[in-house]
Amino acid sequence: MCKVSVVVPVYKVGKYIENSMKSVCMQTFKDFEVLLVDNNTPDESIEIAVNVLKTTDINYRVVKQTVQGLPAAREKGFVEAKGEWVVTIDPDDTISPDYLEILFSCAVNAHVDLVFCQFKETSENELFVFETIKEQDFSILERDIVMSKLLRRELSLMITNSIINKSLYEKLCFGFDKEVVLGADLIFVWRLLLHLDRIGFIRTKLYNHFSRADSLITAPSSQKLESNLRGYKRLCDYMTQVYSKQFSRWVYAREVYALLSVVSLYGSYSLLLKNKETCYSEDVYSSLKSFPDRRIVLMNKILNTCPWLFYFINKHLRQPDSWISKLIHKQQ
Repeated sequence: MCKVSVVVPVYKVGKYIENSMKSVCMQTFKDFEVLLVDNNTPDESIEIAVNVLKTTDINYRVVKQTVQGLPAAREKGFVEAKGEWVVTIDPDDTISPDYLEILFSCAVNAHVDLVFCQFKETSENELFVFETIKEQDFSILERDIVMSKLLRRELSLMITNSIINKSLYEKLCFGFDKEVVLGADLIFVWRLLLHLDRIGFIRTKLYNHFSRADSLITAPSSQKLESNLRGYKRLCDYMTQVYSKQFSRWVYAREVYALLSVVSLYGSYSLLLKNKETCYSEDVYSSLKSFPDRRIVLMNKILNTCPWLFYFINKHLRQPDSWISKLIHKQQ
């Protein structure tokens, strides 16, 4: 048995997976395996990844997943993983050379079941540029603090920039919501948090998230939104039982807001209006009125009274190459 399993879902990423695999091969930590989960990819993504890995001493396996979709591929990887810990990265992203070593050592030394680091949105020419970690960059956070900050999107906690104890996954007896087309990763993270007391946090950006034009999120559709919200409904029903009804209402309403923002950013105004009609209920509006973030409260008022302005703000001011986006990233 190895210490860490690196799970990589693979579907139509032939243009990107070579860089991702190169970053995996550069790891200073050596006691790990790589699981390439073939999610019925129609291109040569698997062959490209194997060509990189077979020139190294890294143990790797190709696992076939017959059920289509990212959630099913992630779950297949968790089930098949032989490591005591699981890391699952996206095949178009890159990790720093000491990514596995740092996350693993922090998790083991701090006796926590989940550790995550900061990530950086990056372009293709900066895929291998990473920050250097400092000793004071690691801390332990209480579960309620993490959930509150994640609700307000003040923490960059994703399934892809985390290391998870596989025994925790096996003990909880729930997996990824395979009915969700877009957003199942974060639903899974929320469910994990409900069963943790302490979480390890590394403030350094050790994970590079490649923003590409042909990703799943850049093609919003009513089908994706509806499947996402059905998944969040199931999550929030559970959250109401085991945690807090008010918090679960905020989680659901915040997701509706996020999805309508994504539609505005990448879709058309008519698509925004269509989905606002179906998912922006009076209960969502009411929940966002008391949301613990003044920016969301303001944007909720704009969305309710002037959806065109909401669309314009997201469409033109949140684009990665807009002046306000560049200003924000420059100050970070």
